[in-house]
Amino acid sequence: MVIKAVAGQRFSMVTFGLAQVAMDIEPLIAALRCAPAQPGYTHNYPVAVLVAFLVAAVAPWVCRLLATRCNRQLWRWNLGRFAQPTQLATKVALGSALAGTLLHVAIDSIMQADMTPLVPLYAGNPLLHLVSPDALHRACIAAGIAGAAAWFLLLIARNRKPTRQR
Repeated sequence: MVIKAVAGQRFSMVTFGLAQVAMDIEPLIAALRCAPAQPGYTHNYPVAVLVAFLVAAVAPWVCRLLATRCNRQLWRWNLGRFAQPTQLATKVALGSALAGTLLHVAIDSIMQADMTPLVPLYAGNPLLHLVSPDALHRACIAAGIAGAAAWFLLLIARNRKPTRQR
């Protein structure tokens, strides 16, 4: 949310979210099979970059679909000034997807001992316990709240109806 508040239209929250979900498909499949749901092959930086490219390839289609539906509702509720563009630039999709996948690996690496984020260059986890899990959770929550508030306030400020001058 902080990135969105700062970058505005140069960052896609939908693409960022898709990237986060894509990173956890492998542990989800393991959990559904009643196998241990530990980080697998996707939870390292080289594979995270590949996942980001895949997400960036499908994100424009998903964003167009969601933006079209949301914009239709905004116009119906007389809030059309908040409508968002339906096109997603390639560099915005790729940057947002990379942010999603790389941050996902970084945050998981701090908390999970079984991660090897730098494989094949390094077999260990140099980020493990960089900060405590509680401090990491608090930082993520604080960043989310601050980012959401800033994003909302900036959205309101940019889309304010001009007042009539007498």
